[in-house]
Amino acid sequence: MSVGWITPAGALLEQTPVTWSGLWSLLYTAGHSTLRLSLVAYFADGVELAYVAMDLREARDELEWLHEGLAADAPAMDLGPLRPGEDHQAARDVVQKLIDCALDVSCLLAEQSVDGAELSCLTRVEHRLRTAHAKIAGLRP
Repeated sequence: MSVGWITPAGALLEQTPVTWSGLWSLLYTAGHSTLRLSLVAYFADGVELAYVAMDLREARDELEWLHEGLAADAPAMDLGPLRPGEDHQAARDVVQKLIDCALDVSCLLAEQSVDGAELSCLTRVEHRLRTAHAKIAGLRP
């Protein structure tokens, strides 16, 4: 079975601009989706997914501390719940793609950054994204 997250996540991945609000949107969607996935996963995986969601939330916090009001201006997408029978691996793949895209946007923003505070923020965000990426990749199929 597939997962209903693929189409809306695909639209977000295609339309996300390389901006601070674009990065915030990716982090919000990935974090929220990871938390929803943690609620339906096996216990051990659910705990690990909850930690991934916390990493993604901390990354969002970094952006919000640097750019006040960012959360109010950035679009937030909720991919919805996972329905009974939906493929959990496909849902993890969607989250993985969101994290990968957020890493790409973060790297591009770092290249454009002229401010030391922005560069510092993006370094912390990238660390959290790489940690989340590794945890998601390490889960059982």
